[in-house]
Amino acid sequence: MTHLTKELVLSQLNSTEPFPIDFDDAWQWLEYTQRRNAKAGLQKAGFVEEIDFQVLLSAQQNLKGSKGGRPKEIIKLTVECFKMWSMMAPTAQGKKIRLWYLDIEKEWRQLKQAHFTIAPKTKTPDFQSIGIAIDTVLGNTGVNPRLIAGIKANEIARLYPVLSETMEAAKKLLQVPVEEKPVTVTEIAKLFSEKHGLQTSAREMNLLLTDWEFQIVVMDGKKKTYKPTKKGEPHAQMILQAGRGSNKTVTQLKWYTSLIDALS
Repeated sequence: MTHLTKELVLSQLNSTEPFPIDFDDAWQWLEYTQRRNAKAGLQKAGFVEEIDFQVLLSAQQNLKGSKGGRPKEIIKLTVECFKMWSMMAPTAQGKKIRLWYLDIEKEWRQLKQAHFTIAPKTKTPDFQSIGIAIDTVLGNTGVNPRLIAGIKANEIARLYPVLSETMEAAKKLLQVPVEEKPVTVTEIAKLFSEKHGLQTSAREMNLLLTDWEFQIVVMDGKKKTYKPTKKGEPHAQMILQAGRGSNKTVTQLKWYTSLIDALS
């Protein structure tokens, strides 16, 4: 007889076989005294063959190993059939086994449900994919390549915490050697006015920088923005800053005061 264990019950519940329980084990688990009494109880319970149980015939082997004699009857049960039969069995063990099966089945269903509800983990992108994604967004915006490299380092450190210290060390080598902070076009217009004695607004300065090919107009939806040309890049810096709305980043073109001399 195969011993009835929790592992065996779980294997029955997970089995793809429609009749995973052997009757010759089952009647002993229920502590029937004789097989024929157990079989009679199964038949009287009203179970339907090929739905609740299955009967197979197997030729027995004699002592010399050759097949022959009366065929051996093999009865196989479904799990539901065994649980119902256990409840109706005239033994104390029957009801205990049924309750035990129900507890294990409840636990099994909870584990099975948890397996399907847990969201699959998203695959972490590799270094190349991170770089391509960032270049796709910032590659043609005029942002300093060293700043773009720093953004890549930050993203790698976020996705691969074990590399955080390495990325911090690498970022120290990416610092842009700038002696002054860039200013807005409004400040450039003010400095230009002071130098040339002409009252110049930010709008007029943008037109001037565009006409003299220091910048080009870029449309971002309905919003007009500017991007430095090759001529303007030595005096320009694209600045990343938070925009309106969550998780939104925009770029702003700022200028170094060296632009004033270039405009003279």
